[in-house]
Amino acid sequence: EQLVEAQRGLDVLGVGQAKTVQVGVTVTLEDGWKTYWRTPGESGLAPVFDWAGSSNFRSASIRWPAPSRFVSFDIDNFGYENEVTFPIDVTPEKTGQPLELRLKLDLLICNKLCIPETHRLPLTIPAGEAKVAPGQAALAEALQKIPDTNDEKTFSVQSIALEEGDNKKITLNVNARSAEPFSKGADMFVEHPSFTNIGKPVFSYDAATQKLFLKAPVRSEDNLETLKKTLS
Repeated sequence: EQLVEAQRGLDVLGVGQAKTVQVGVTVTLEDGWKTYWRTPGESGLAPVFDWAGSSNFRSASIRWPAPSRFVSFDIDNFGYENEVTFPIDVTPEKTGQPLELRLKLDLLICNKLCIPETHRLPLTIPAGEAKVAPGQAALAEALQKIPDTNDEKTFSVQSIALEEGDNKKITLNVNARSAEPFSKGADMFVEHPSFTNIGKPVFSYDAATQKLFLKAPVRSEDNLETLKKTLS
């Protein structure tokens, strides 16, 4: 018995002449279970979207909603609980031709133990007018949860540095500019191939200068110089 329900939806009822077609995959988890973000943390696995067997398919770009942080035994993992929708931009090989998607979605879900699950989600979008689909509203809502990476007018990072305190503990310090203070519960997620464990930051904000400072613990046995090489 699977502990996750995975469903696919679409933005339009026909491919029209669009260069990309937007679909969505919604993952609904049982209470207490979690799945992972594209950068899962120290002990998780990211979802795998496999499109093998699809027709008139060139590529797919996954839009990842902002995750939550899950901490257990000083191990930080990043992912989702309850429900998450992944908007996906699909590029067909030939514009205006039917698009047949054969998605195999591999998930690792965890509670007190971790279980791999595989979901197969076929979807056919016929040729014809790109009429709005009933699921368009849900996809539009999901898009609101995608972090904006192009809005430097309201937020920009000025500098990033590793520092070692008198207690020999190492922190990651970020100076940024923000038009507004961050809301309660805000977080910072560091993506790096090393998967170095960065804890939840403490935020401080100066409204007069719009300067934002973030300080996060680095949970590693490596010394400062080694970490600087690792994270450079």
